[in-house]
Amino acid sequence: MLWAQQKILVVISKYDQFVQYDTLLSVLTGVRKLREDRWVYGYIWCLPHPQLSAKSPFTPPFVMGLAMLFSRDLPKFILYRYHPSLVAAVIFAILFMCTTFFHVFQAARKGSKFLIPLIIGGFFEIGGYITRAFAHSNETSLSIYVVQVILLLVAPALFAASIYMVLSRLILRTEGESMAPIRAKWLTKIFVCGDVLSFFVQSAGGSMVSKASSITAGKHLIVVGLFLQIIFFGIFLVTSLIFDRRLRRTPTPASMSINWQKYMLTLYFSGVLILVRSLFRVAEFTGGNAGPLMTSEVWLYVFDAVLMLGVLVSLNVVHPGDILGKKAEGSMMALSEMDTSTEAFGRK
Repeated sequence: MLWAQQKILVVISKYDQFVQYDTLLSVLTGVRKLREDRWVYGYIWCLPHPQLSAKSPFTPPFVMGLAMLFSRDLPKFILYRYHPSLVAAVIFAILFMCTTFFHVFQAARKGSKFLIPLIIGGFFEIGGYITRAFAHSNETSLSIYVVQVILLLVAPALFAASIYMVLSRLILRTEGESMAPIRAKWLTKIFVCGDVLSFFVQSAGGSMVSKASSITAGKHLIVVGLFLQIIFFGIFLVTSLIFDRRLRRTPTPASMSINWQKYMLTLYFSGVLILVRSLFRVAEFTGGNAGPLMTSEVWLYVFDAVLMLGVLVSLNVVHPGDILGKKAEGSMMALSEMDTSTEAFGRK
């Protein structure tokens, strides 16, 4: 089927009343109205229609003429404005597999259950890039497009949830609650709840992109979810900086026994990566389907794939489970008991 035929059939499938030849002609006077229905452009490539038969009044010349008219007046939404790279998708799927499975091993060995959201996010990244690999030979598949969009959109929200929990545990581990502007138990509840809200808003927006009637609303929801993530993460970074500064000025006895600064620096590093990535995504979606960030695949890999891989790898290298996992806590308790016994023996 000709591209032009599929193009005009988008309009036919949207406006069900345009099923008669003379009625369809009235479309010519409604170009301005159609121009406003920007969702139309997502379904250009994949809508064959049974009415385009040999007996149909919608003959190829007539359909071609209408298609040329609409092509001048309607903005085109194409799922990918580039040919998705198979090599890049496979490489990043493998890289995310390596770091995620290493996180599984580290979490199991060190008893770091609070990193489960991070690990799930890693699997989302793997699934997202595997799906993009399939998109290489299925550029017109809306389902593949929506799946990879949702997985890659929400994965950083899961990373953020674990990072919030790391800070709250670090505050408790250093016995520095008096230094934190927000109590540790409330810190986790506030930021994780905000993160969950952002997660579901972005997921809802991503799922709405799959429906013709709600594609614009879906994009708006995605942007709202990203802004929520940016706001909560910005407040989190400010909270972290205040705690860090106060604890450096007035260290607690517990903080002097561990290198907590190293873990704070890792939180800052991973936090900034997530923040930059979220800002990129906001610019990407607000720029429109024909915007500069949508016309080249390289931006997705530079400002999303590489940055999110950096988050996972940095937490592989400086793993919070070393001082915050259950096994680390057990070792510290054993050392504390030994110190207490030694002091008691000395007094005797």
